[in-house]
This record gives sequence, C-alpha cells and structure tokens, in this order.
Amino acid sequence: TQSKANKDDAVIWYQKAAAQGQSDAMIALAELALSAHGGLSPSDAVKWLEKAAAKGRTDAMLALSDIYVLGKGTAPDPIKAKSWLTRAANFGDLTATRELGDFYFEDNPKQALIWYEKAALLGDAQSAYFAAIMYVENFDIKPDAIRASALMEQAAKAGHPAAMADYGLLVYQGNGVPKSAEGAAKWFEKSAKAGDAEGRFLYAFTLAKGDGVTQNFEDAYYWLLRAENDSGASGIAEYDRDRSELKKRLEDNVDPAILARARQRAASERVLSAKP
Repeated sequence: TQSKANKDDAVIWYQKAAAQGQSDAMIALAELALSAHGGLSPSDAVKWLEKAAAKGRTDAMLALSDIYVLGKGTAPDPIKAKSWLTRAANFGDLTATRELGDFYFEDNPKQALIWYEKAALLGDAQSAYFAAIMYVENFDIKPDAIRASALMEQAAKAGHPAAMADYGLLVYQGNGVPKSAEGAAKWFEKSAKAGDAEGRFLYAFTLAKGDGVTQNFEDAYYWLLRAENDSGASGIAEYDRDRSELKKRLEDNVDPAILARARQRAASERVLSAKP
C-alpha cells in the first residue's frame, strides 16, 4: 500500500540521518520499530534507542526503561529497566527522577524519599507532596515537621489540590509552620475550589465553625454537599464519620431555607460540571 511505501521510504531517510548522528532520526526509527513498520521489528527499537541514549537523550533512556519493564521486543529485565531510569534521572530528567521514587516506594522508602526530594528540587509538585507525606506518616522515615511543611507548602503553592488541604491542616495545627486559623481557611478554600474532596470538607468545617473565616452555614452546607458528590464514601472511617456528623448538625440546627439554597447551588454545579 501507499502507506507501507511511505514508511519504507521514511526508514531509508531516517537511517541516513541517523548515520549522520541525528538523534531525532534514531528516536523515529525506534518508534517505527516498536510498531513493526517500514520493515523494522520491535527488537530493532533497543538498538536505535541505545544510540540516542548515548547522545544524552533522556527520552530514549525512559523509553528503554519502559521496554525492559514491559518486554517489548526483548525479554523483561527489571535490572536494566532500573538502570536506564537511573541514567535518565542522573541526567536531570524530572519524570525519571519521580519514577525512581515510585520504583523504590514499597521496598525501600528511604531510597524513595531521596529520589522524591530530588524531583521536588526539580519542581515536581507530586514528588514534593509524596515526600512531605513520608516525613509525617512513614515509620521508616524519621519525622521532620519542618521539612514536611516546606515540601507540602511547595506542592500547595504549585497548585496540588490535596497538598493545599494538607498544608492547610499543618497551618491550622501550627505543625512545622506558624499557626493561623485564617491562613488555614484560605488554603482549605483553595483546595475546595481546586476539586479536592478533603479540602471541601475542611472548608465546610471552618465555615460552619466560623474558625478563621466568617461563619456561613449556607456555604458550609454547599461545600459539604460538593465533597459528598465528588467522592461518596472515602473509605476512611474517621473522615466519613466526621463528615456525617457535620452534615447532621447542620441539618438539625440550620434554617431549612438556607439548606435548600445550598442544595440548589450544589445541584446547579453538578449540572454545569456534567456538561461536555
């Protein structure tokens, strides 16, 4: 077919460019090989990716790691997969650095933390969040409230919705950071508006109490309903119990007309969010 002829021609030209040391052509040949196009087979991908990796292409190193994880065109080899991932990370590749943290997370938390912190230094919010959690909740890691709060603040300021909620809690408790009910409420609000279910519950809680923010039962009930609509049961018994208790207190003590307005707002928001 014409398509096959085009790919055959592409392989010829890419091979000429690769012979001149063009790494883009090497990557293109690897992609064609993985799809068995242009007369290439998946086993050819490793050769071209290794050539590109030798020129410092971290995308080629990441691709080689994936190949050895999945066994594309070669036998699976977790040792080689980790080796290529480590090379990419040592070249400063953010994705590889974070993935090394993921790689070690279950079996070697201390090593995972090293890589997550390196990824955080490269600006990765997710890694900063994971590292912060590890300083608080991982029994293999020595607790460090100051370091945890700094990493959580980094992730929160980068727009990580769950980190906004958790950083708000640290601020509320004064855990590794100056205590401030007002500051905590602002972070809960940001998390709620960013779509985090826990952040919505925490913002609802502060609104209901008037703790760090002007008390507003309608807004409190609205955000509580938004938390329920987004997550249902969280699977965390304590969290679900607290949410149920807050809902009951509001429904037992607040003017039904106020609650009805909140329900209408939540229902309208569901309709808007459901639109394509």
